Amino acid sequence: MSSREAHVIFIVDPGLETVVWAHRGGFRAQHDARVLPSGNLLLFDNGLHQQGSRVLEFEPRTMEIGGQYGRPNEDLLSPNLSTAERLPNGNTLITESDRGRALEVTSLGDIVWEWRTPHTVVEDGTEMISMVPEMLRLPPDTDISWAVRPR
Repeated sequence: MSSREAHVIFIVDPGLETVVWAHRGGFRAQHDARVLPSGNLLLFDNGLHQQGSRVLEFEPRTMEIGGQYGRPNEDLLSPNLSTAERLPNGNTLITESDRGRALEVTSLGDIVWEWRTPHTVVEDGTEMISMVPEMLRLPPDTDISWAVRPR
């Protein structure tokens, strides 16, 4: 579990009804903590980077960083809602919700593809962007013919 406001991630054992592991530090205002098959944790971190966010992977016992995407002053910032998901091909799918953007990046940080919502409105001189809560990548064999409209 992740508490964005308390800047802590933790594991709860529902059988014991108690927290069995917790960590605070190295990230702030984080979102969407996920355990990877390797046992590492992946999360969207907002707090230490005032000008930008990052997606962070780390080993929970040593807190050694195994990889990250996003550095200060880069175009990745979404303090209210975001997701990061490790894909079967090893890439990471990032949804930058507040900016209406989704992108897939390699382990080296190269952008494979990027999508931005075309739905924006200008109100009182301020551009407002439609939020994208989460982008999902479907397996190639998924039948979505029901969603495709003829042109």
